[in-house]
Amino acid sequence: MKKIFFIALILLMSSTASYAGMWASENAEISGSAITDNSVVRGDGGANGIEDSGVLVDDSDNVTGVADFTATGNVAGATYGSDSSISDAELLTIDNGATTEILVGGGAGSAPVWTTATGSGAPARATSPTLDTPIFTRKWISVATDTVLTAEQCKFTYIEVTAAATVTLPASESGLDIIVIQRTGGFQVYIDTNAANYIRNEDTDLDDGDKVGNDGVSSIKGDSYRLFSIPTGASTFDWQGLAIKGPWTDQGA
Repeated sequence: MKKIFFIALILLMSSTASYAGMWASENAEISGSAITDNSVVRGDGGANGIEDSGVLVDDSDNVTGVADFTATGNVAGATYGSDSSISDAELLTIDNGATTEILVGGGAGSAPVWTTATGSGAPARATSPTLDTPIFTRKWISVATDTVLTAEQCKFTYIEVTAAATVTLPASESGLDIIVIQRTGGFQVYIDTNAANYIRNEDTDLDDGDKVGNDGVSSIKGDSYRLFSIPTGASTFDWQGLAIKGPWTDQGA
């Protein structure tokens, strides 16, 4: 019996020494590594145990030190950007634009907004857009009676006059340009302005509110007169008139 107990004691001591040696070896691997406070540790390969990394997770769970990040799934977050000003919803707006819309800035601190393009519907980024009113083609308006034009009607426009009439101009402003054309001959055409504006007929300034006109019964087909707005003050405009065909003279008020 004593012999059996002695043998068991020897085996127990041998086993304890073996486990103690293994623990000492593993503990030496861990305690021997210089781990930076808050750093994420990683495997060092093979029997090398673990090693330090440059990725830090502070006590408030903020993560820094990530160089490149690759995810196989979706990454969701409350905000993005260095100032945390971009939300998931704002990012998703970039995906949602239709082919007939263009992205317009929303202003400081606000998301951009998809806005329907003018013209025929397709913005410039779409394939071969067609503009309803190309900016380098004059519009065409035909009048047969006395007509008061709007500023919009005077933006790069032909005004065709088909019968005796007075064409009255709007208040002059930047960017207005029209050509008045007589469809047939033998009738009087007047071009009038409001009381606050004058027409510089060629190189002569008419009085405010005066109009120009053609020769009436002696006028012919194609008589034409161009007018465009000119700055005459810090924020005021009047009209420059140029005869293209036929005599156009001061007809008074």
